[in-house]
Amino acid sequence: VFTSGDAAGSLGVRAEIGGVTGSPVDFVVSITTGPSARLFVVAEPVTSTAGVAMPSIAVAVRDAFGNVTPDYAQSISVAVDSGPSAALGGTTSVTPVAGIATFSTLSVNTAGTYRLRFSGSGLADTLSALFTVEAAAPSAMVLVDGNAQTDTVSATLPNPLRVRVDDAFGNPVPGVTVNWVAIGAGSVASPSSPTDANGIAAIEATLGTTVGATSFEASVDGLTGSPVSFTATATNGAAVALVIVSGDGQTAQAAAAYAQPLVVRAEDTHGNPVAGVEIVFDLQSGASALSDTTVATNSSG
Repeated sequence: VFTSGDAAGSLGVRAEIGGVTGSPVDFVVSITTGPSARLFVVAEPVTSTAGVAMPSIAVAVRDAFGNVTPDYAQSISVAVDSGPSAALGGTTSVTPVAGIATFSTLSVNTAGTYRLRFSGSGLADTLSALFTVEAAAPSAMVLVDGNAQTDTVSATLPNPLRVRVDDAFGNPVPGVTVNWVAIGAGSVASPSSPTDANGIAAIEATLGTTVGATSFEASVDGLTGSPVSFTATATNGAAVALVIVSGDGQTAQAAAAYAQPLVVRAEDTHGNPVAGVEIVFDLQSGASALSDTTVATNSSG
C-alpha cells in the first residue's frame, strides 16, 4: 500500500531486485492539492504613511496541509480588524491568481496601529501582523488653548500657549518646529519649540510692564492657519508709589478755596496707575480745611 504525503507535487518511487532483468523500475506519481481551506499572509503590511498606498500585501489560498490551491476562483476580501479607523481605501476585494491574492492599492487616512482581516468564501479567515500608519506631512496648525488669559504686569501666564500641527487628514504630526514671538510688550520663553507625540507645541509667555492687551504668535511657514494668534491682558500690580500730579505750590487768599484740587496718582512698580486705592489727605500745618480726607483713586490712578 502506498499513501501520498502532505506536500503537493511529483514523487518518484523505485523498485529493484538484484540481478533481475528490468530491475530497477521507476514509478512517478503526483500529489495534488486538497480542497481550499484557509488563507495565509505571505506579504505582510509594513509601516506606511496616512493617505498613501501601502506596499503590496499578499495572501495565499491553501489546503488543510498548507499547499497553495491555484484553482480557487472566488474573491478574497480585506477589512480592518483592529485600529483607530475602520475606513480602508483602495481595492478591498481581489481574485487570486495562481492561488495568491495581491492587494496593491490599500491605504488608511487615520494614523495609528492596525491589523487587517482577510476572508474568502469557504475559507478560514486569517489576520495580518500589527503595523503602523504614520501621519503625513504637516498641513495645518490650530490653537489648542492658552488664549485670553489675564494676569498682572510682568507675570508669566499661568497656562502655556499651545498649538497643534496636523496633516491633511487631521492626524497630529510630531517633531515639527513651531516659532513663537511676542507682538509688542511681553516675551516668550524660547523662540521655538517642537511638537510632541500628540502634535502639540507649547511655550510659556510673560506679560510686559504696561497695562493692556498683549499679543503672541505661533507660526510654521506654509501651514494653513499659520500664524496662530493669542491675546492676553496685563493688569496693574499693587500700588507701591504715590506721586503728585497737580495742585502743589498754589497760593490763595485767607478763607478762599484753592484754584486747583490737590491731585496725586498711585502707581505700581512699573509706573502704571492703580485704581481703587484709598488716599488719606492730612493737614500737616496751618489753619486750612480739606473737603475730603479719604479719596479712592479712579481708573487713572
